[in-house]
Amino acid sequence: MSGESAGGAGARADRAVAADRAVAAGSAGAGSADAAVRDRLARVRERHGDVLAIVAPPRTASTALARILWNHPSVGFYSHEPFEPTWYRGAGPEVAAELLESAAPVSELDPSRREPAGRALVVKEMTFQVGDAFQLLAALATRPIVFVIRDPRLSIASRMKVLRRAGRPEVFPLRESGWEDLMRQLDHVRSEAIPHVVVDSRDVRAAPATVVPALLAKLGLDYDPALLRWGSSPATGLSAVSGNEDPFYQRVLESGGIEAPTEEVPALDSFPSDGGFRQHVAECLERYEELCGSTGPTDR
Repeated sequence: MSGESAGGAGARADRAVAADRAVAAGSAGAGSADAAVRDRLARVRERHGDVLAIVAPPRTASTALARILWNHPSVGFYSHEPFEPTWYRGAGPEVAAELLESAAPVSELDPSRREPAGRALVVKEMTFQVGDAFQLLAALATRPIVFVIRDPRLSIASRMKVLRRAGRPEVFPLRESGWEDLMRQLDHVRSEAIPHVVVDSRDVRAAPATVVPALLAKLGLDYDPALLRWGSSPATGLSAVSGNEDPFYQRVLESGGIEAPTEEVPALDSFPSDGGFRQHVAECLERYEELCGSTGPTDR
């Protein structure tokens, strides 16, 4: 879960340049900057009418879920991890606002979309990247926020595998597992009574014809089996930070639809113990099992 079209490459390059420019420009005072960002996000919300937010730890098949929503006739635009520069470059939230304002048309990302698209916006973000700015994203969403989870032994092992293939160190900062921020964000939406849904990507992949209709019903969206299939995307990267060098999304961009889970869950003792890494995986697993035991797969 390609070839590159000139339009797709150019638009993504423009968004990366926009992120660079905003980072270089710096930010104003925290209070005024925050108010200005909120105003900009309110205009984004007004422009699109509907904003659907997906928030997840890395390697949870959240982009595959986003691709299901790209297929929906009400959706016309997609913003991929607009808060990414705030994590990797120390940028302010105004950079995220600029990326949200320049969201990509889904027709650019998936030319197989032949039906006229609506104007709704899908935003997919990593829990650790949005971090303490989560309240900004939560305020932008017009429908229940979708939190995607996956067995952390699988998601963390998958992230390590991609990093190894890219020639990077496989052991990453613990916060980048995404679980620390996920639990804080779930605490926030619960305490503030913000509508949300938690879905396990394994359930989506194992029984999409059952789980996806239930999920969309909670979002107030109609279901069509055609949402589960799509064309290969011409995009070669989605990241505003690493662009076409991004190693994480090629499989889902080249895929043709939801794929059944076949991967084996690695043993805890297969993870490195240095720096508390294995212990962190165990703690994430405990939180995952708590979430899985609380309620059904699409309403936690």
